[in-house]
Amino acid sequence: MEKSGLVANTPVWTNMRDVRNRIVHDYLPEQTKDMFDSVIGEFYDQLKFSVKDLNEYLASIARKSGFVD
Repeated sequence: MEKSGLVANTPVWTNMRDVRNRIVHDYLPEQTKDMFDSVIGEFYDQLKFSVKDLNEYLASIARKSGFVD
């Protein structure tokens, strides 16, 4: 995904995915708040970047495919 420009920082993205997996698959109530704080604080800029670039990427595909003028 880094080659396509959708991920600017692969290690951060991998860390975000690991946190997501711990939140979803492990029941760790005492650690859940810390994990969500990581998502909101540490990962916010990367997520904001990813959403913006994903929208641009999808728009370019739509234009190339003729779905959008």
